[in-house]
Amino acid sequence: MAVKDAKSVAADAGWFTRFANWSATVVGSPGVFIFAIATILVWLITGPVFHFSDTWQLIISSWTNIVTFLVVFLIQNT
Repeated sequence: MAVKDAKSVAADAGWFTRFANWSATVVGSPGVFIFAIATILVWLITGPVFHFSDTWQLIISSWTNIVTFLVVFLIQNT
């Protein structure tokens, strides 16, 4: 049985596998981490404006659940 090198495996990969590998690289980058921290800080700062309402809490909860759900499936394919 022949062993394939990384380039030939990547060339044989389907579009979703290539997309999953690319997205895992992007999601793990320092820029996206800084974006996530900035998003949380903006959300925290807006708390007093929205009187720490249920809707204010629901926004961050929904956003993090959706992102986590998608990233888990993408990373599983890498």
